[in-house]
Amino acid sequence: MKARIAWITAVLLLSSCGPVEPPPSTPTAASTAAPPSPPPTAVSATPAPAAWLLGFDASYVTRVEDRGGVYRDAAGTAVDVFDLLQASGVDTVRLRVWHDPPEGYVGQADVLALARRAHAARMALLIDFHYSDVWADPAHQTRPAAWEMYAFARLETAVYDHTRATLAALLAQDTPPAIVQIGNEISFGLLWPDGQVAPTGAFAADRQWRQLTALLAAGIRGVRDAGSTAHILIHIAEGGQADNELGRWFFDRLTAAGLPFDLIGLSYYPAWHGNLDILAYNIQDLRARYGRPVVVVETAYPWTLGWHDWTHNTLGEAQQLLPGYPASPAGQRAFFQAVVDTARAADASGVFYWGGEWLATSPTDENGSMWENQALFDFEGRILPAMAVYGHS
Repeated sequence: MKARIAWITAVLLLSSCGPVEPPPSTPTAASTAAPPSPPPTAVSATPAPAAWLLGFDASYVTRVEDRGGVYRDAAGTAVDVFDLLQASGVDTVRLRVWHDPPEGYVGQADVLALARRAHAARMALLIDFHYSDVWADPAHQTRPAAWEMYAFARLETAVYDHTRATLAALLAQDTPPAIVQIGNEISFGLLWPDGQVAPTGAFAADRQWRQLTALLAAGIRGVRDAGSTAHILIHIAEGGQADNELGRWFFDRLTAAGLPFDLIGLSYYPAWHGNLDILAYNIQDLRARYGRPVVVVETAYPWTLGWHDWTHNTLGEAQQLLPGYPASPAGQRAFFQAVVDTARAADASGVFYWGGEWLATSPTDENGSMWENQALFDFEGRILPAMAVYGHS
């Protein structure tokens, strides 16, 4: 594991070239607004893109296994999923962290256990802080219940303490992450309303940006004060958005504020983010404009429009598909390969598959999965052809 982390660190820092000049553009009101004051932390060195990471988000493995789910190889033999991932070519496992989840899954204890399994299988770690008890995404950035009544100063401290404690626990068990993600899909901020931002209206105020930057800086300080040298990743959802307007608006403000981060993370789901050409443009634009490696930390695609439980699937309609990529095992593989090829050609530094582990284990709402038809295992738990992309990329 230490050798794997050292390799990732070395390749992320390998180049001495400076940032590429961004393509000509017409500044928007959002990108030319006065930046907030810098946070009280030093700016880290900016790594150049050299790494190529192939990752898999395995956050719900414990939940699936506790409810009777079994992961199987192509022959139908039950296997340890982490051994299977490593053998397939996955080099980095992504694990989300919720503060106090209702069922305990993806809380600190679960994350520590999953980190040990990934470590034993010789894969590196990306730790993804949501700063919530539930899902955090562009439409939901709900404070943990325990932090609901905190004033801003105490909220900053809570972010720092939670981050530092989690990193310290990971280091104490010798499972240090290579990458730490501060916030999940924070296109419009995190820990709303204090850290909420928007292009217009009340949440466009400089005060909101100062608060968002301070919260992110608190998380980064927590990583560093725990003794971690992990690369810091900031993640927005819009891997595909015309002209990269939102990406520029968001990262112009963070870089002007001097926030010390190393990597830019994107989500890419074609039902919401458009075609692969848009993804390529946004990767290239972000890479050129900010001089930081870009990683697609989330993508997925259906292998069927069918279902195995009573839970509504997130994608289940033909109109949600990308033309040329049917909802079939072969179509899923072709899509994943196309994302990997597009990202590599656009000078990204890696791709992670999201929800590949999220099986439905019985036809009840409690045990169902809204992502079962986008997993990298079929309804019986057998590995799907798309997993082979890891070994051919």
